[in-house]
Amino acid sequence: MSHVKHRAAVSPSSLDAWLCCLVEINPQTGQPDYSEQWAAYYRQMGWHEQADAILKNAGTGAAPVQ
Repeated sequence: MSHVKHRAAVSPSSLDAWLCCLVEINPQTGQPDYSEQWAAYYRQMGWHEQADAILKNAGTGAAPVQ
């Protein structure tokens, strides 16, 4: 007897609903904006200037962490 695990089908609309909670959508492009996540990563690596530059270029309005 074979043991096969079945995965639930994920429709594009349910996937979009799930992703919306994780990433903001850029209203100008309609594309996900991962700027906050990249900035957090760069800060973890100690690259604060790069993190600040990303947030500045993204226009998120987030204040640089000092």
